Amino acid sequence: MWSPRGTSRRFPMYRGAIALGDEFPAPALPSHLAECLRAAGAWETRVEGNRVTFSGSAMPPVFSFKWPTFCPFGRGELGVDSAAHLLHYRLRVAHLTAYATVGTACLGALMLAAPFHPLVVALFLPLAWLLPTGGYLLIGVPHFQAFLRQSLATPPGPENGPAIPRLPHS
Repeated sequence: MWSPRGTSRRFPMYRGAIALGDEFPAPALPSHLAECLRAAGAWETRVEGNRVTFSGSAMPPVFSFKWPTFCPFGRGELGVDSAAHLLHYRLRVAHLTAYATVGTACLGALMLAAPFHPLVVALFLPLAWLLPTGGYLLIGVPHFQAFLRQSLATPPGPENGPAIPRLPHS
């Protein structure tokens, strides 16, 4: 059974799981996922038993046409639960919330320095924080889930064992 390493609640995390199906090469799956993460541009990957940890990328340029797989996640962890046939993931979004908070604080300071009424500033700032944070998560989470499904649908290399069957679309 897989359990996340550490249970720290200090950092904002996004958690989820994807069904693996009935037959998959459980011992080979963590190393295969690590290879897929490296190929997608993860800065650092580490395999520890049935767990893969990785560090992602920074925020993409505003007008970038290529969405990085690991945006908006700074670090993450994948865990294979062979008993339940699930791939668990935890994605840390601390740098996203930090960027949004600093940007919103700067915007608030500029708005207070300008002739804006404090009530307008108080009503606008939560939206100014929520829109980019929520937008990055609304785009980033499904993108990362699609990446995981695609990684599970591709067979591991010959050194990792038999191919992983395609998962049904959900």
